[in-house]
Amino acid sequence: MPMAQTVNPYYPYSKTQDFTTMPNAETFLKKLVDYLLDLPMKGYTPPSDTSTPRSRLIRLLYYDVPHPMDQPLPTPKQKLEIVYDPESPDVPPDKDKGYRLYPMIYPVQAESMGKTTIRIFMGYAKPRDDNRVEQTVEFRVLSNTSYENNENGTSLSRTYQICLEIIRCLHGVNIDGIGGMYFNSRIHPECGLEPIADQSQNVGYRLVMGLTYMGTDNGDTACSC
Repeated sequence: MPMAQTVNPYYPYSKTQDFTTMPNAETFLKKLVDYLLDLPMKGYTPPSDTSTPRSRLIRLLYYDVPHPMDQPLPTPKQKLEIVYDPESPDVPPDKDKGYRLYPMIYPVQAESMGKTTIRIFMGYAKPRDDNRVEQTVEFRVLSNTSYENNENGTSLSRTYQICLEIIRCLHGVNIDGIGGMYFNSRIHPECGLEPIADQSQNVGYRLVMGLTYMGTDNGDTACSC
């Protein structure tokens, strides 16, 4: 019986250095979006009150009215309906709410309605050495000027509070083995928070956080150290 051949993915060459290949990096954004939506899963039911950063974050994003924390927690169906669907870009499931969470770099377009949005995408990857890569995740939080200061709570800026809730629910959290996220410009100089506008009727903030990738495709996973 012939012996099975060993498959060399680099044939006719060989890989002589076991440098990092950023394993699972392509899956991170989907995991991050699912985490921020705070959907129920086996053994876990999201709290219906405002005791956690994610429960506050979704209310700030979903409700444009004053006192969003007094509103009920959106249902899982309502949460999923505000996530951008590229197969139905012009017809969101909830026409009153529209899309509000965009897991992509989304170009500014004319708006027919005011709303609050979060755009999330992978940012600048900075190799620290052959075995470690510092990757940023960028959040662009924008709100129509009519809603930015209408929360009527302790915060005068809806988008600033959204950014704080994002930091609170992500800083130091390991997203399914990808690695603990950080908000530290000494590790990655792109990390930070700054005000932005879209040259239209929206204002808000650009938040950049980071995570560390190590390991290879040989079975090692990424980690944050």
